[in-house]
Amino acid sequence: ATDAIAYLDSAYANGLADNTTDLNAMFDGGGSSSNQWGAFNSARPNYIKMGKFFIDTMKATSDPRLAYYADPVDTTWYAGGTTSNADANSSSDIGIYADNLSSPMPMVSFIEAKFIEAECKLRSGDAAGAALAHNDGVKASILKVTGAPNATYEAAHASETAGTITLSKIMMEKYVALFTQVETWCDWRRTNIPSLVSNPIGAVNAIPRILPTSRDERNYNPNATVVTNILTHCWFDM
Repeated sequence: ATDAIAYLDSAYANGLADNTTDLNAMFDGGGSSSNQWGAFNSARPNYIKMGKFFIDTMKATSDPRLAYYADPVDTTWYAGGTTSNADANSSSDIGIYADNLSSPMPMVSFIEAKFIEAECKLRSGDAAGAALAHNDGVKASILKVTGAPNATYEAAHASETAGTITLSKIMMEKYVALFTQVETWCDWRRTNIPSLVSNPIGAVNAIPRILPTSRDERNYNPNATVVTNILTHCWFDM
């Protein structure tokens, strides 16, 4: 935690100041230069739908980002498929925030940095600093996704103090803020937050803990560590 905070302080000092200073992968929306979520949905409509847990989590808090993360099923109604049934006719599509051929994708972001800072400061005993960083992360995410602050949501979820901040609050807000980013999977494996349920009728009745080694890596790297069991825990996944 101490090392991470030192690196973050250096990043802030060198210009990581807000959403405008993010490092993004940029796309012009044409040919092979398209946002991967938009390109996939364009080529394979109805292959991916929003999940019930994520949609229900956002609806429960009246999260203003919901209208950008998901498309309504019917006018203003948002719904997600369960782990065993993502019915294309009753589940929301990915919304305009990610499902756009020219949408940039964050690689290093101010939002993620703030949530990392919040977790590290909480783990190192600085609850007040953790609360401040958490609040900044939530506000930055609302602004980036919707284009404007949201006083109601921020009063309820970005007004934490040293006495109210918890790891669960930090990780849940980070989970929502980093929608479509693989780091949420990494965070879940480290913390088991949020509490997720695997597909009960899947071939493997558990959530994968690691990706299998690719065929190219197996064929052309004689020193590759070959992983075949997707339930194997990696080094940071305790």
